[in-house]
Amino acid sequence: MPVEGATKGATLRPSGNPSLLFVQAEDPNGRLGDEPIYRIMRADEHGRPSIIDHPDPVNVPLFAGQVLDDDPTSVDSQHDGQQAAANPDGIDCSSYRRFSLELEILSAGSPTNIEFFVEFSSDGGNRWAHYAQGLFASLVYSDAAVATLTNEVFTGDVANDLFRLRAVGTGTTAPNNFTFTALVRFWR
Repeated sequence: MPVEGATKGATLRPSGNPSLLFVQAEDPNGRLGDEPIYRIMRADEHGRPSIIDHPDPVNVPLFAGQVLDDDPTSVDSQHDGQQAAANPDGIDCSSYRRFSLELEILSAGSPTNIEFFVEFSSDGGNRWAHYAQGLFASLVYSDAAVATLTNEVFTGDVANDLFRLRAVGTGTTAPNNFTFTALVRFWR
């Protein structure tokens, strides 16, 4: 297993779950370092080399308690979400292979429905393409489906360099609205 970087005389020890293997440096006294050494090369399920920079997913909060009513009726994480200022071009996911989307949704009153669009961009966030793979092709919730708090998680493959989530409410007014929280996780 080739490892990038110098070990400065330390012994490298495999650590962690075998499917998410990383190494830690052991000092001359036998103590493992606090931080794993990243950039481990290993083969994926097809025998192609892949790089695992870190075994843990990267969590990116997109929206927290976002309300869709008569203003706004739609939002996207590139312009309106928690990450908008930090990632005005969208969230860079170019070094990841998989993502999961966690949604918490609640309706008040009787709006019609809320639809979520996972979108990817290959041109720096100028144009966005709807990720129409599997259930992401039509991720729609009616008012009745989320009249009580609903929590769901979905997974998919990263399709391009930048990620964003867009939400559109229909039939929403001030008393008839949707409130949602969203988080995306990326894996290598």
